[in-house]
Amino acid sequence: KSCDGGYKVGCFGLGFMYENGDGAPKNGQKALELYEEACSGGVYEACHRGALLCQEGNQAVKNAFKAARLYEKGCEGGISKACSALGVLYYKGDGVKQDYATALRLYEKACNGNDARGCSNLGVMYDEGSGVKKDPKKAVRLYQKACESGYAKGCHNLAIMYAEASGVKKSETNAAKYFKAACDMGYEEGCKNFEALR
Repeated sequence: KSCDGGYKVGCFGLGFMYENGDGAPKNGQKALELYEEACSGGVYEACHRGALLCQEGNQAVKNAFKAARLYEKGCEGGISKACSALGVLYYKGDGVKQDYATALRLYEKACNGNDARGCSNLGVMYDEGSGVKKDPKKAVRLYQKACESGYAKGCHNLAIMYAEASGVKKSETNAAKYFKAACDMGYEEGCKNFEALR
């Protein structure tokens, strides 16, 4: 009823209930409709949630184009993780035309908003030289920031930089430290690489 009365946060809450089958029958399509309504009313977390639903195909029809549109609206509303996720779509060309410059800008915005995944993905772009001049030292700083913020893949990427002496002095001790950190955060590749160094 709160959603029907124009209370858009209520639409978001109701969408979450439909998505998870919590107090309402599980219905991804209904959840997506409610998220879109909340999103259009300025509940930007709903934009992100709806985009995830479109992208992951949880009970709703997968729609990469709609996911990109919803992530964009969430990003414009200040949801850093939406900026990061939209950056991934531009980086891969999924639902949008591949555009490294746009991905870079979105990752920067996400990282500046303290989204660890955005920092790590920005690091990858500098590490690979994708759409930007290759800068391993900058990649190391970005991976470090992501790792310190609890993003396992950032720790793993940082460990690789130490193992390969890319942007930093080679250090098996630091490589092991960051592979272990990634492992402790549940990142399986980190566990495998940590064991390989022992």
